[in-house]
Amino acid sequence: MSADRGGEEERSREARARVERMVSRYIERGGYVLNPDPVTVEHVMAALARNLVTHGRWYCPCREVLGDPEKDRKNICPCPQHHADIARGGTCECGIFVSKEYARTSDSTPTHIRKGGMMGWKMELGAKAPDFTLKGVDGKTHSLSDYADKKAVAVIVSCNHCPTVIQYEDRMVEIQRDYADKGVLLVAINGNETDGHPTDSFDHMVQRAKAKGLNFPYLRDDTQDILKALGAVRTPEVFLFGPDRTLVYHGRIDDNADNPSRVKRHDLREALNEVLAGKPVSVPDTPPVGCTVKWWGKDAHWMPGEE
Repeated sequence: MSADRGGEEERSREARARVERMVSRYIERGGYVLNPDPVTVEHVMAALARNLVTHGRWYCPCREVLGDPEKDRKNICPCPQHHADIARGGTCECGIFVSKEYARTSDSTPTHIRKGGMMGWKMELGAKAPDFTLKGVDGKTHSLSDYADKKAVAVIVSCNHCPTVIQYEDRMVEIQRDYADKGVLLVAINGNETDGHPTDSFDHMVQRAKAKGLNFPYLRDDTQDILKALGAVRTPEVFLFGPDRTLVYHGRIDDNADNPSRVKRHDLREALNEVLAGKPVSVPDTPPVGCTVKWWGKDAHWMPGEE
């Protein structure tokens, strides 16, 4: 093993140990517990450790800069919004912390809360794709039926402003380029409200598409009806529909938003390869990572189905 690789692995182990200490202290101070879903917990723990190594800062997967309990004794929760979310619905936005009541009575908790914030309330695997008719940045109206000849359609809930989307834009272009001749189409849909996020407006979408050379449809869902039909909670968030337009994969694009050279699993590509080979997707559901969808008339952390 090279010295550089050995040093990198040591930094990763140290970061993970620090994350586990921090999480334990937040639990002690906040009066809540870890999400019973081990997949969500592991995903968030890994993301926090990775961000410590990459940025030298304690970042939440929802992209908030977090407080450090080792320095700020008054801070009882890592993200300013987490504590309020737990008090309101039983789980923090990223899904790692839940209230004690939630842990005891999760069967009576609404489905989108019971699954935890990072896993989200989402369309079930095998469900039919919602039909849509939306305006694209090319000035044309696009409908799902326009893509009837495609072997797979990957709907990606996206936007302009989210740092995670920006990190993935080049990879999205590369995936479309690599799979276009195989009958695959990526379709990005932006439905974010624009009062608080004006750079997500249609005019800005047109500018962004030109600047980045997007080679796939980029559509505007002003009513947010399609986002709600999908049960979308993040940008970016992938909904891959197979030849019969049923959902065969949901979640992230790959396992490292921050550094494409360190990706270990290319989740969307793996799913596409299996669909094109006529095989069931072996890992059909992964937790999406990114910013929350911004809903009209709701606070920044509202999710579909929550009234």
